[in-house]
Amino acid sequence: MVHFIRENARTMRALVAVCAACALSILFVSQEIGTLREKERLVFRTNGLIWRMSETIFEVQRLSSDLVGYSEGRRDKEEVEMRFDILWGRLDLVAGSEIGKTEGLAPVIAELQAFLRREEEMIYEADTISDEEVLRLHSILDDHSKTARQAWAATFAVEDLQRQFVDLQSGNAAGRAADIAGYALIALLLAYVVSEVFLANRAQKRIQKLHHMAHSANEAKSLFLANVSHEIRTPLNGILGMASELSESDLDTDQRECITVIEQSGELLLGTINDVLDLSKVEAGRLELERAPFDLHRVLKTARDLHASRAREKGLKLRLEISDFVPHRVVGDERRLQQVLHNLVANAVKFTDKGCVTIDALIDAKSGEVLTRVSDTGPGIAPSALDKIFDPFVQADASVTRKYGGTGLGLAISSQITEAMGGQLTVKSDVGDGARFEVRLPLQRVEAKDLKREKLDMPETSALCGRRILIVDDNATNRLILERFLAPVDCIIYAASGGDEAVALAKETDFDAILMDIQMPGVDGVEATRRIREAERASGNGPVPIFAVTANVLTHQVTEYVAAGIDRVLPKPLPKQRLLRELVAVAKVSDQI
Repeated sequence: MVHFIRENARTMRALVAVCAACALSILFVSQEIGTLREKERLVFRTNGLIWRMSETIFEVQRLSSDLVGYSEGRRDKEEVEMRFDILWGRLDLVAGSEIGKTEGLAPVIAELQAFLRREEEMIYEADTISDEEVLRLHSILDDHSKTARQAWAATFAVEDLQRQFVDLQSGNAAGRAADIAGYALIALLLAYVVSEVFLANRAQKRIQKLHHMAHSANEAKSLFLANVSHEIRTPLNGILGMASELSESDLDTDQRECITVIEQSGELLLGTINDVLDLSKVEAGRLELERAPFDLHRVLKTARDLHASRAREKGLKLRLEISDFVPHRVVGDERRLQQVLHNLVANAVKFTDKGCVTIDALIDAKSGEVLTRVSDTGPGIAPSALDKIFDPFVQADASVTRKYGGTGLGLAISSQITEAMGGQLTVKSDVGDGARFEVRLPLQRVEAKDLKREKLDMPETSALCGRRILIVDDNATNRLILERFLAPVDCIIYAASGGDEAVALAKETDFDAILMDIQMPGVDGVEATRRIREAERASGNGPVPIFAVTANVLTHQVTEYVAAGIDRVLPKPLPKQRLLRELVAVAKVSDQI
């Protein structure tokens, strides 16, 4: 609970502030509405009282006027009696209301009622009213009217109304308590705002500092990976290159087996390097995926064929079962899918000592996704290890590393690549009952058409005959390997051990292609390329194709190479077939120009 509060302290403070603001708003609005309603009731009540008393005074005056009109012959006695009745009714209404209890008006109303009672017999019983009685009644009514007006003015004076409004606002204890509570909430809200601004400023500075530290750490990691990759790939290029050259020579069986072991070990080391770099790309959000049509059935068969030999050596059956509903041609990243399947099948063959490994491909009937399952009859995975099996550098237990080797990167890379492709990699296993890994991918089916298949055989190299090719590398072994790769194709080979020398040779000779190393002392490959491009623009010569043959192939590095004017990037170790295919393609384009 304490940990939760600490992690969500700022959110909780914000919720408190919002609640306080809402409570404050509701309190003030309700208080204001109540006050306005009280004012309305007071105004309506006062207006009613004023109107009733005004009508009463008016009726007194009208009775007096009708009596004068009776004596002058303008009114008859019935009209006087009716006016007398109206005044009596008005007085009864006023006497029964709040006016009848008012200190200033109650005596006036009582005197008027007494007057009416005294004169009732004369008004109703007498046949006529003499002029002397009219004058007397007129004089009495005028006096009562004057007294009533004075009492009315005193009772409903403006100062008295203002006093009532003040009493309404300040005499209410609940209203005063609400005001105090409102002011307290305002103070609390202001204090929160000030503290939040202060804390937010501190947090922003802390975040900026942490961001800077993370950025520095990420740059240091990228630099470390680049250096490690270069330092490992460079000698590995020599190992695999020379192994490739030896494999093409006349060897006896024992020697060929030795070369095979060297090549397999080198490929394993290269795969480990690629896994580390891929993991770095995924974590940095730089993993690039392609979307192109490819033959899914061929990818599945390749995954089986690559490990068929190893499975036979261990006496295992390696089966591939593809449902009839699985499309041949889909859109996605073929190379990444091959990488995932390679890791899964390689693990299944590696950890299974007897039985079989099965690759199943089918379609999910509900989602339409392609499901590829790799099942084995190996020792299985303990439940405690299932939760962490996709973590980087994690093995099921220490004995796995001792017995089978590996870095624990394959499944981590496969899981993250699958997620980057919009899918999911899951595992089901019981100890002693094998394991089943399932790759679920939303691969889009494409229309039936021929898909070009890249040939891995040695290309036709006659187009390279007589071509001038410059090899730039500070490492003598790398230069030797490239020279041996190109020697059989009868091209003219030039060599430079540094960027300065390469720039000078490029000014003197029209090359058909330049194989440029990147990481070199002094003028590196990027700077050398910039200088060559500047010299070409100054002389008006067409651009020579420049290939970066480098071990530094992180995404941001490749972007820098292209910006400097490099046409293609060929990562080390560079297979002979790919080098020749790239050069042949350039030569054919040059012939067409």
